[in-house]
Amino acid sequence: MQFSSEVLNSPDLILAELAKVKREIRTLTAAESVLKDELEEHRKDGRIKGIFESFGIIAKRVRREGKWNYSERLQRLEVEMMEDLSDQKKVEREDGPARQNDPTFYWTIRNKSKDE
Repeated sequence: MQFSSEVLNSPDLILAELAKVKREIRTLTAAESVLKDELEEHRKDGRIKGIFESFGIIAKRVRREGKWNYSERLQRLEVEMMEDLSDQKKVEREDGPARQNDPTFYWTIRNKSKDE
């Protein structure tokens, strides 16, 4: 999408607005977490069940399966197989069958560290 330079915001203003948006996202994400924790407390106390609806909004408690912990033998085997696979990929990159896609670009936004 191309914009005329006459309608674009200045780069300084864009960065300031992006920083403001990121702060708002962090604040809203923290608020969301606190509110979800409160819902969980209401569920624990029996005031609501795993699905709760109010004012046309539905909250549903979702189960996420726990992570599997495998034996050391299987973990070692996984590392060995990953190393073999990595070696095979390297050979394909060097010998030519592997092809790299064109690069893509995106912006990252962060605050300048005190060391910079």
